[in-house]
Amino acid sequence: MNPDPKAVTAQGYDLQLGVNNIGTWMFTKLLTPILTRTAAAASKSAPGSVRVVWVGSSAAEGMSPRDGVPVAALADQKSYLKQGNMKRYAISKAGNYLHSGEFARRYADTGIVSVALNPGNLDSELWRTQGSLMAWFLRNFILHHPVNGAYTELFAGLSPEAGRNGDWIVPFGRRMPITRDDLVAATKTREDGGSGVGEAFWEWTEEQVKPYL
Repeated sequence: MNPDPKAVTAQGYDLQLGVNNIGTWMFTKLLTPILTRTAAAASKSAPGSVRVVWVGSSAAEGMSPRDGVPVAALADQKSYLKQGNMKRYAISKAGNYLHSGEFARRYADTGIVSVALNPGNLDSELWRTQGSLMAWFLRNFILHHPVNGAYTELFAGLSPEAGRNGDWIVPFGRRMPITRDDLVAATKTREDGGSGVGEAFWEWTEEQVKPYL
């Protein structure tokens, strides 16, 4: 979050987009065959136990643009980098939610559960680029101990209560509907009455990683 405004990956992508979305999507892509086999083996003894947990943020709900990810704008990364740094962070976190929803849709018949979460406002290295005054204010009035974020993630990954495809998990281990209807619509295809943005973002991400698979 909030690196140098001009920071990019080795491939030229906005660093937040590359780390938070493209890299994690490719990692998940590589793991999907073994996840599928494991879910099939666990279908009777432990249904819903094989999961992909996508770590989003409250920024997905509070700061991302309509539909979460402006997919068309991603084609020109030099122009995309001109958008505000925190806006790009929020887009990447909305992207985690959209990837989770699209994974849930595409792999619904495999037994793999896909959930996204907001871990909470945590006193972690995420804030290392903030100024000292802002860091002091955040640590004293806003942020929680990092272990609380671990609780959220463990709930998403292990709790029977979080075993529904497409869930949104909030601090510090609760299922809640995401607060924006446009993000919900973005996880649905146009054929199903949604905007199809999640599907488009998935396909865009897939195209980016093709040279490396």
